[in-house]
Amino acid sequence: MDKSIAHQHVYFLILARFILLIGCTVTLLIQQGRMFDLQYLLSIPSGKLLAFTFFLNLAYLFLTRFLKKFLKIFMIFQMLTDLFMETFLIYLTGGVLSVFISLYFASILSAGILIGPNSSFVFASLSTIGISVIALFYFIAAINHTPLPFIKEHSYYSFLESDFPFIKAYLFAQGMAFHLVAFFIHRFSYFIHRQKILHEEILENLTDGVIVVDAKQKLVFLNKQAKILLELSTEESFAEKHIGEILSKTKHEGIYNAFIGQKSLRMKTELKLEKGILPIQVSIAPFSTKKKIQSYIIVLRDISDQKRMEDAVKRANRLETISEMTSAIAHEIRNPLASIRGSIQELKNTLDESDSRYILMDIAIRESDRINGIVTDFLTFSGIRTASLQKISLTHLLEEFLFFLKKRKEMETAIIEKEIMENLIIQGDSEQLKQVFYNLAINAMEASLEKLELKVTAKHCNLLDFSKTIYNDFEGNEQKGIEVCFIDKGKGLTKEHFRKLFTPFFTTKRNGTGMGLAMVSKILDMHDALYRVQSEIGQGTIFSIWFPLKTDKK
Repeated sequence: MDKSIAHQHVYFLILARFILLIGCTVTLLIQQGRMFDLQYLLSIPSGKLLAFTFFLNLAYLFLTRFLKKFLKIFMIFQMLTDLFMETFLIYLTGGVLSVFISLYFASILSAGILIGPNSSFVFASLSTIGISVIALFYFIAAINHTPLPFIKEHSYYSFLESDFPFIKAYLFAQGMAFHLVAFFIHRFSYFIHRQKILHEEILENLTDGVIVVDAKQKLVFLNKQAKILLELSTEESFAEKHIGEILSKTKHEGIYNAFIGQKSLRMKTELKLEKGILPIQVSIAPFSTKKKIQSYIIVLRDISDQKRMEDAVKRANRLETISEMTSAIAHEIRNPLASIRGSIQELKNTLDESDSRYILMDIAIRESDRINGIVTDFLTFSGIRTASLQKISLTHLLEEFLFFLKKRKEMETAIIEKEIMENLIIQGDSEQLKQVFYNLAINAMEASLEKLELKVTAKHCNLLDFSKTIYNDFEGNEQKGIEVCFIDKGKGLTKEHFRKLFTPFFTTKRNGTGMGLAMVSKILDMHDALYRVQSEIGQGTIFSIWFPLKTDKK
């Protein structure tokens, strides 16, 4: 049970008890013919019992704030205590003929509604036992002509002796009445309980934030996700608070302005949160009867995943357009470039090495080769085939890659460490993934300050643990996968370089083409992999890749 709702139930029970105590006090004074005679009331056992119950209720009110974790148990304890007090009051005021027998019905009603549907039958049975025990006490006292404890005088002996069959029938009828009331309360409580499940289990646990505001702009309902999105305490109840108290004009400007318009709409806006900016979709629907608006339903949907997908599609379309256009241009460049290089080479062969023109032509040839290399890399990038995904051992692939990497001449002085778990299986294209790992290793080597220090790790990791961005903080994802990290201790990246890191032709290297990480990005996208770069100047860079675990496609 939600703590705020449990609090409301406890306070309702205490308030109802105060009201019933006042009613019982007035009834008792009228019955005794001593209206407004409080001194007399406190001199009789039943009056003392009511006074004790009053102070006990005050104690309940005080203890409620300290028993937040045990509110339901505390509520059950109160109701069982009430049942005992009612039984004792009925005993003191005439037994089966007491006007206070109706208090049992109040206990059965409150148990069925506040505790649970089946509780009404339990309290009906306890009430039947209570009234039967009282009747038994009176009967024994009547046949033995002995006084009842706490009762100085009573006039029920003759009645019980002369008409005991009536008392038995009365008890049977009273018990039937208790259980009949319990049955109807059970049906009603069951309906209420189902509504509570709809409220607590479904609405409360929706992935969308739901806010219900009445016509006076006071909150009627605010589910957990709405509290998270608005950065409010999930433990606090905001019922009856004005909408302006929870919506900040600065942090929640888009939602606030949309609600002020008080009309049905759907719009996209952003929440300015402490951790960053979160894109959301706001839907506002007025709920009205007979053309009069009764409330507003506001739905907040986190569209960060949708926005990421849209950005990815736009990026893919942009790259595809650029790829098609520049592929045609690249092919057209290569033909005249080959002619220019060949012509310069022929002229160079006719010159002596000491001639200054020989040096200029040598530079022209090297730059032509560089241009040709850029064109070749680009054509390789634009011509990357669709990944042929099949079941492969990532453990074996990384081990094999690192073995051959260490054999390369430029890696002779490199310090390469590895922490690779056994039996890591994914759906992937081994040749394309080798190209990804090679590009990352080359980047790490070229970013090293003195000699390469590279660490490669691979382990099982779910998406929630991998994702560290602002968007994934709001809704966790337990999808299983494998994380691969390339960790170097190089010079690191600046914040300016981060934004352009995977853009084709962007490079920070003197002789780089800027196509390496663009190819990495394209290949990983085809593997449905996620990737993240973390870097600090002078500390190094961590390139993390998350591969989702997929089932074989048959």
